Amino acid sequence: MKKFFLFAVVIALLGGCSSKKDYDIVFKNPDLFSKTVYQLNNVVMGNNFSPIVASRNYLYASVASYEVIAAGYPEKYSYLNSAFVSNHLDLYLSYFTKEDGRHSIVNNPNSVYDQLLSEYGLLGLGVFFIFYLGFFIKKSNSAAYGIPLIIFLSAIFFVDYWFEQLSIVVFFELLFFLNLKEEHEI
Repeated sequence: MKKFFLFAVVIALLGGCSSKKDYDIVFKNPDLFSKTVYQLNNVVMGNNFSPIVASRNYLYASVASYEVIAAGYPEKYSYLNSAFVSNHLDLYLSYFTKEDGRHSIVNNPNSVYDQLLSEYGLLGLGVFFIFYLGFFIKKSNSAAYGIPLIIFLSAIFFVDYWFEQLSIVVFFELLFFLNLKEEHEI
């Protein structure tokens, strides 16, 4: 019995070492991938999964698909635009290849202060400090949570250009005006 089992294992191992390339047809077929995603949608909707479970199903399937595609992605299809290579690649590599301590997020060109300075100059930056931040500083009370909000928002403005993503600025302003309303009710 042991000899038969050993013989079966050897035959299975040798049979599994074939060099067929028929898997290429399956892995590089976008229609098959589309049908697979459609079938996954049917399974998720048919089983009435909760959103958390459904998102996990999609996540695992997408990560597995990415790994399969990335493993078979030929080098000849990788592309870098010549304008990017000649104009921006050196800057990109010199910034992102340094260790974290060598490039600070404060020096990020996307900060609010850098954006205001580059678009409107020193006058625009001064107007921003005097009228926008000055308004909130003038209206805030040192005993309330207005001062920490102003400090927090001033620090956040170093990170990105938040006026194009109005959610954080509007949230700050709503919290601040709520603080003003609470102060006037007391």
